[in-house]
Amino acid sequence: MNIDFFGYQQPSSLGKCLDVYMRPLTDELQDLWENGLPTFDKYGQTLFMMKAAVIWTISDFLAYEMLSGQQTMGYKACPICLDDINSSRHADKIYFLRSRRWLDEDHEWRWDAEAFDGTEEHNLKPLRRSGEWILERLNQH
Repeated sequence: MNIDFFGYQQPSSLGKCLDVYMRPLTDELQDLWENGLPTFDKYGQTLFMMKAAVIWTISDFLAYEMLSGQQTMGYKACPICLDDINSSRHADKIYFLRSRRWLDEDHEWRWDAEAFDGTEEHNLKPLRRSGEWILERLNQH
């Protein structure tokens, strides 16, 4: 599952190969979704085709990287911003600038250059991605 997701190549995740363990589960869920499994309903005394899907998972940020392939470290680590991010290196640390753009457009801190990095924030927050946009990106890979 070392995929290129949203234009970012998944790193080796410090040697952990979660995809090896997830592949059988992924294959089985895909089969259950496409073909179903004959299942007996004891209460209704009927046979039906059971299908299954994963609706969501709860994971920490590192597992999020391993499961989705989305970069969670480095210069493009924000899963919301993707390419619309401003980061830089200083004293061996990566800093993410322009976080004030998430504030309301009339918020006083947007214009307080002296208290921050010497600049006013005029940029808008990143666009919210639609389900169609995400599906299109997934289908490209």
